[in-house]
Amino acid sequence: MKRGGPLKRHTPLRAKTGLRRSGPIKPKRKPAKPKDEAAHLERVGRMPCCVTGRSPVVVHHIMHMEGKAKRRDDRYVVPLIPELHNMGNQSVHLLGSERRFLEMHGVDLPAIARRLWEKGLQE
Repeated sequence: MKRGGPLKRHTPLRAKTGLRRSGPIKPKRKPAKPKDEAAHLERVGRMPCCVTGRSPVVVHHIMHMEGKAKRRDDRYVVPLIPELHNMGNQSVHLLGSERRFLEMHGVDLPAIARRLWEKGLQE
């Protein structure tokens, strides 16, 4: 079906009321990472895999941990080879949780992450 011209509005636009912007929209700033968290993230990235002992690794942020907010936290991370992180059939992301990873591999990732963070604070 062909149309014979531009679309026409059948009802008038309503006037906008309510909040008025006083100036340009400012982008939200992300809070800066504390230096100790950034240093910890870099240190964990240089470690061998906590399951296989192989390198190179990717840093896995613990998804669910007691007493931790729902946001991704750079304090609770572990080094994993890509096959165990998100590339292989038995990876933590494919399994969906650290609990299932513990059941399959016998490695408690949240406990390792907590120990690595506490060890980094002592250094």
